Amino acid sequence: MNIVDALLKYVGLRSGEQSKDIFYQRFLNSEYSWQLRKPLLVNSPSTVNEIDSLQRIPFERLSFLELENPSNQVVKIRLQENVIHKLKNFEKAFNIFVDFTSHSNPLGDFRKFSSFYHPLYCTSRYLFFHGDGNCVTLGVLLYSFLTHYFEKDSIKLKYSCALKREFMHVYALRERKNHKILYVDPDQKIFCGYDELDQIYSHGLIFQLLSGAGYYVFDQIPIIKRKHFFLKMTEDLMDNYRITPTQLIYQKEPEKNDFSRIFLKARIESSQDLELFAEDYEWKKSYREIGKKIYQQPLPFLSQLKNIITVIIPPQGQLTLGWHNSFPQEVLDFCLIFFGRVPLSIDWEAKSAIVQEVVLPEIPWIILFGAHVNFCILNQKRFDLHRTQCGNFAYLGMGDLEAQFDGITKDIKMTIQVLQDTFIKIVLPFNALAVNANLISLTSEHEDLLNIKYQAA
Repeated sequence: MNIVDALLKYVGLRSGEQSKDIFYQRFLNSEYSWQLRKPLLVNSPSTVNEIDSLQRIPFERLSFLELENPSNQVVKIRLQENVIHKLKNFEKAFNIFVDFTSHSNPLGDFRKFSSFYHPLYCTSRYLFFHGDGNCVTLGVLLYSFLTHYFEKDSIKLKYSCALKREFMHVYALRERKNHKILYVDPDQKIFCGYDELDQIYSHGLIFQLLSGAGYYVFDQIPIIKRKHFFLKMTEDLMDNYRITPTQLIYQKEPEKNDFSRIFLKARIESSQDLELFAEDYEWKKSYREIGKKIYQQPLPFLSQLKNIITVIIPPQGQLTLGWHNSFPQEVLDFCLIFFGRVPLSIDWEAKSAIVQEVVLPEIPWIILFGAHVNFCILNQKRFDLHRTQCGNFAYLGMGDLEAQFDGITKDIKMTIQVLQDTFIKIVLPFNALAVNANLISLTSEHEDLLNIKYQAA
């Protein structure tokens, strides 16, 4: 399944075929075009290869990975960043950041849910499982990323709006004595001299169209089903697309707008600093307090990028990364709604009445069971299961599990019990952008127990 092509079809339906073609081609003509050709996202069929070491996985070409654990003991896989040592200069640091991020739908608004979001956006979980956000999110995270790992005071965040908020944007400038002003925009993936901006803006608008298409997919799902699939904050977030009039880029036929001219007008008429240490918004204060208390850092975003994340493969279980045709439509919907992320599935055969302890590093999209299973016992509580559209699986979604995540800041610990033999697949999101940018590494003390297979472009 080519996730990019599948989502572009919805861009055509929502924004218009001409808009889809114009904005997509504009991005393909840019220096960042390969970001929509990443193998995990386009998922071209290829030969299955077997290797004997995690170090030999070709991450830049990887389209599918399978780690099978045929042993009777758990195998722990360590996820580590492969980022910080690569930050050789300012432009390289910017390019690395935009290589693992994109304007895409998150689970919710990080400004409204700081207690939920700080373990996601302040640690390496963002690199491995997210990479998402809007222009505000990406601006804040780039500022923090550069401050922590490259150069303090390297950029200044700016906010501009126009046309009664039908156009809004956060971007950054880098101003140094005896150097030209640089325009730095992680949301639109633009790095140029400020005097060049009006001729360049903006190839990155395709990502707004992809996010809007993700909302279109979300909105096609019946409300009763959405309550099972999604967190309440996700439903709230998607309401932003329903505001009338919405931003110009999300309206029908956005190609009719001259966004370069509109952005210039916004910068002239309404431009202000976005200062993270200001007292103007409650969310800034909230994150500062969390940062000092938990991370000993007043600017907590991405401050813990060096954190090692552990993923556990159960005895006689397996881990897969990437899209596979055995997944139901519901998993594809998650890939389309939360573009840039692909399935990371932890699978095993569950025996009747056996309690399985599970430790997860991230909130799962969905837990799949055999279609014959009607309920499970999760954390000693009974959950009735639903059926997927194809009828081949029973499932629990994020919405069903939301109460289990309250107050969680570290690993998610659960017990799962079924009263019939069945398979269980726990499907987590994983950041395809970071994988294919070779910005992560996998290691294990017991990799000799694994059967390692992969497909690559």
